[in-house]
Amino acid sequence: MKRPVWIFLLLVVRAVPAAAHHGRDFLIVESWELPHPHAFYLVTSEELHRVHGETAFHTEPSLLFGIRERVAGEVHVHAEREPGQSFRYEAIAPSVHVQLTPPESNAPWRFAASAEYEFARRRAADNAALTLIAARSAGEAALIFNAGVERQQQGTAHAVYALGFRPRLDAPVTWGLEAAGRLHRGQSQQLLFGVYLQPSERLTVKIGAGAGLGNGRPAAVVRSGIVWSFQPRAKSTAK
Repeated sequence: MKRPVWIFLLLVVRAVPAAAHHGRDFLIVESWELPHPHAFYLVTSEELHRVHGETAFHTEPSLLFGIRERVAGEVHVHAEREPGQSFRYEAIAPSVHVQLTPPESNAPWRFAASAEYEFARRRAADNAALTLIAARSAGEAALIFNAGVERQQQGTAHAVYALGFRPRLDAPVTWGLEAAGRLHRGQSQQLLFGVYLQPSERLTVKIGAGAGLGNGRPAAVVRSGIVWSFQPRAKSTAK
């Protein structure tokens, strides 16, 4: 346990200088659940929105992997195409996720934390984020709340939030509501209605539509994502 803890503490220290990456169960909300040790997930996150009548595209493919019980790591890449510009790589970001509440707990709320450091391309400023996750289940429904801080290197820190609700997590087809943004008047906010499809145990497809608020007129936003899970093979007991 010592090595993951030191990695986590190191990232926390550096994180007092980009939003944390999106979870497996939502489009923009980070979940409490983590992969088991040696299991990993390929996770994509895409965003399409209109800026002054033109379209911008952002994508963040990532690899999420279990390190040990209640500890997981993640690496994602950020690329984008802004209006009038070509598609380009922007940053790479490692992160660590830790469950603060054990899975066997019967407490009404479960807590987790994540820390991320984003190494920006060329001369752009690095970013870092620290996030606290609170999750509550009510039957098959799930309510998730994220609260955190983001800071650009040599810049100002911002308080951020994300909130998500799904009436069912384990269902072939279900819906959900999500919201995220900065906790400051006039800052960018997003409201989304999402549809989550799980055609198999290994594959989840997410798509959502909504609006970006806070900077001028509301902007149309479309988000999507794919989650593909790879579980470790069970050891054979045959002789």
